[in-house]
This record gives sequence, C-alpha cells and structure tokens, in this order.
Amino acid sequence: MAIHANPYAVNTALKSSTESKSSADISRPIFDYSLEALRGLAALLVVFEHSIGNGPTPDPSYHISGFWQYAPPGHLSVMVFFMLSGYVIGLANSKPITTNSGRKLYLKKRIVRLYPLYLLTLAATFSVAVMYHTPAGAGTIIGCLLFLQGLVVKVPAYNNPIWSLGYEILYYVLFLVVSARRWAPGWVAVAFLAFGLILSQLAIQPIILVSYAYGAVFWFLGQFLSRMPKSTNPLQFGTMLAFLLLMLSFQRMNLMFSALHSLQLDVTEAQAPSWFDRAIVFSDFSLLLYCVPLLLCFTNRTMPGRRWMELAAFATPGLYFLSYIYSGKIQQTQLFNTVIISAVFYLLAIAAYLLRHHSTLLGEAIIQKLTPLGHISYGIYIIHFPLFFLFHQVKTFSGTATSFLVRLLLYLVLVIFLGWALERRLQPWLKEKLM
Repeated sequence: MAIHANPYAVNTALKSSTESKSSADISRPIFDYSLEALRGLAALLVVFEHSIGNGPTPDPSYHISGFWQYAPPGHLSVMVFFMLSGYVIGLANSKPITTNSGRKLYLKKRIVRLYPLYLLTLAATFSVAVMYHTPAGAGTIIGCLLFLQGLVVKVPAYNNPIWSLGYEILYYVLFLVVSARRWAPGWVAVAFLAFGLILSQLAIQPIILVSYAYGAVFWFLGQFLSRMPKSTNPLQFGTMLAFLLLMLSFQRMNLMFSALHSLQLDVTEAQAPSWFDRAIVFSDFSLLLYCVPLLLCFTNRTMPGRRWMELAAFATPGLYFLSYIYSGKIQQTQLFNTVIISAVFYLLAIAAYLLRHHSTLLGEAIIQKLTPLGHISYGIYIIHFPLFFLFHQVKTFSGTATSFLVRLLLYLVLVIFLGWALERRLQPWLKEKLM
C-alpha cells in the first residue's frame, strides 16, 4: 500500500512585520523540532511499511513469518502528514492571501520546495521501469509531470508513494481560495466530508474524487488546529513519547475503523478495483481519534475536550484487544501473530503515558534524536521506493534471517543518505537559484 509524505520541512512562521510582503504571512521561520521529529518518525514508518510489511522485502528470497510479522502504520502516516501540511500552511499564512503578488509568492515557494526534487524522482522512477522492461508511455510521463497520477494516468508502479503528491498540489490551490474568502477551515473540512459522502453514495465518477475530498478533511482540520490557542503549560515530552509509541500500534489495533466500516459507507473494491481510486475511505476518519490529540500535543495547543481526546486515543487499541480476546481471534495463531508486536508497542505506550511526568528527559532526548530525520523526510519519501526495486534486483546473499537483516540495514542507510543528499545538499542550492 502506498502512503503519503508531506513535501514540507516543518517550519512555523512569525507574522509578517510589513504589509509590503503581500497579504501572506511571510517572515523568518522558527524551527519547531517537535514537529520535525514527528515527521521524521512518520517518514521512517513509510519506508518500513514498504520494506517489512506485506509484500516483497529487501531480501527477494526471504519473507517474515511467525510473531515477527508487523505492519508499520503507513496509512496512518499519510493522515498525519496531511494534517501537518494543513497546519504548517495555515500557521505560515495566517493572514488572508488576497493579492496577486501574494498568490504568486505562495505558489512559487510551494513549487520550488516540491518540484525540482520531484523531477529527479520521476527520472529515477522511469529509469527503473526501463530496467524492469516496462517503460512508461509518453502519456504517463506527461501526466506525472502535471501531478495527475491516479486522477488521469496510472500511478507509476516503481514509485507508488507519489500518488499523494497530486493531493497536496490540489490542497495548496484550494487553500488560496479558502484564504482569500476567509472561510473557516473547520467548516471547510465539514463541507468536504459532506461532499465526499454525496459523491460516494451517488457513485459519481471518477470515484477517486471521494478520496480527494476525504483527504481534504484531514488537511483543513490541520489548518483549523493552527488557529487553536497555545497552552500556557510547557511542552509535555513524556506525553509526546507516549504518542510516538502509540503510533506504532494504533493503525493495527484501531477498533473504530471496524465500527465505521460496518456502516458500509466506504468506496468498495467492486466500485474501484485500483487501490489508488479508494486510497482514503470513510473508515479512515477513525484515525482522527489519534491524529487530532497527537497534533495538539506536539504543537502544544489546546481546545475543549483535549484531555478526553487523549484518553480516547489511548483507550481505542485496548478496546480492540479486548474484542480480540472476546471474539476468540486470539486463539487463531496465524492471525494473532500479526498483532503481537503492535500489542507490545501499545503496552509501552500506556506505560509511557502513565509515567509521562517521569519520562520528560527521555522523551525530549528521543524527540531530538528523531529531528534529523524530519529534516530529510521529503527526500526519503520520494526516493525510497525506486531504490527498493533496485535493491531487490540484487539476488546474492539472500534467503536467511541474517541476510534479511543485513540487507534491510544497508537499504535504510542508503535511503537516509540519499534523502540527506537531496534535502541538505541539493535542495538548498536549488532554493538559492530559484527563489
């Protein structure tokens, strides 16, 4: 399953000190390393989802089995990234963008941040396709250059994760309308929820529009949260640590997903055979139980009911496990094997949450260690999938647990190195030339 990574570095912005910089809030960025750490973990989970989840691994002759099976929360990561994107854009552009100069500057910044590295990714993607003797046609290449993958042309098989970039581009443009009209982002999110439900129930084509609408709910909720007041309390690093551990278990042990799925409001495989046409479904709104209190915690913002939302997030996997026991699924060895590691992470998350006032230093240290990954998250996201297929071509030294671990470690090192080269070396040079 492909997942999403946000194409931004996580920086917040001060309000503009002069009106001459257009109506956009353009000013010196403030580094927010807590959000950067969250992005770093999410990017790493994207890579793990594709390398140890269901499907091929970096070792073409080895597959994980037994209680070592673990499905990293890739799809949860995409929802977190969408909300982070809306949050950062909303915070950096808190004043309405109403002038042409403001719109041009806003779009230029988005394009310079996203497009040059994206072009390199497409070149790598289509080169790998040639190596696998499945070259892309001119239509697919042009469609991808215009971010129309999934909507007009197929998502490239050798870089599935770029399906989400088309969503981001659409939301960037929609934000200009919402900003200029001064629409409340909370109501915009509600409107997209209603719009998606109508499209879904009437089966209006193309059905992928439902997915775009549901993704917009998460994105504009992120903008909505950027308007919430800051807490007067200091950052709660112990709670942050608990949320990071919970992230490793929530997707697999999300009881509310099953509850929403039972309402039969999801776009089905019969309606959309391609996963990319139903990448985000109605049941994914169950992930808001985690995403909203997570973002409030990491941004140190508050809103009515925040404490209850935290408790609901931490209770949900526990209720799932109780239902697992009650239904007898725990006795099905193969099925139970797939939940063991998630359950361990959940127990660690509960322990960290209960001891949050005593784990401040540990939480802060882990946040700081994850921060460098956040710096290079976009580079990691756009390059890891083509590299995986190159890596998978190497057949020597494979077929054992040892070879799998060595190859996985080497793959991760290469992904991180390339992400660093793209983001910390090439991107600053490109920004200087293009901005």
